[in-house]
Amino acid sequence: MLTALRGDQPDRVPLPLRMWKFLRKYYSDTGDPLDKALRANDEFGIDLWHYALSPILPCFSPTSLPRRDDISVETNHEVRDNRNIWERTINIPEGQLHDVKQAPIIKQGSGSGSEIVEPLVKDFGRDMLKPANFLMLYHDDREEFRKIVNIGAEAMMDETSCILEAGFNMLQTWWFYASPSYG
Repeated sequence: MLTALRGDQPDRVPLPLRMWKFLRKYYSDTGDPLDKALRANDEFGIDLWHYALSPILPCFSPTSLPRRDDISVETNHEVRDNRNIWERTINIPEGQLHDVKQAPIIKQGSGSGSEIVEPLVKDFGRDMLKPANFLMLYHDDREEFRKIVNIGAEAMMDETSCILEAGFNMLQTWWFYASPSYG
């Protein structure tokens, strides 16, 4: 992959295999996606292509790991009524946050995106902006908009620093980082 990106002739077709569903089932003894990707690199000799999500973001996977040492996450997963159910307690210096998500199981080893059963933010009227209101906040209160955006920017820079310090040579951002959505 890196050879192709440098403009040189690769020894095989540079294809970023999106094998996460296969690897989740194949290496079922671990829940760590990076561990699964590294094991696949050793076993199959494929170039490593790993999607890393380290910050706790309630709109992402309910199993995301924390990005700070003073935060810990306790998760419980169970399958009930053909649904994955995740219960998560996030311990932060100021106290605890709790949420529950679920997703129907479409086929073995696969599911849809999660839906919120119990939100992380309990008072949506006071604590959370609706998507349209957040987009309008740029025009209505640019200082408040920048404060909110900086929370995500700080998390992304922390994540990027960890990835670079680990020795990765290339970063690929996905649609979430580039879209005009409220994400």
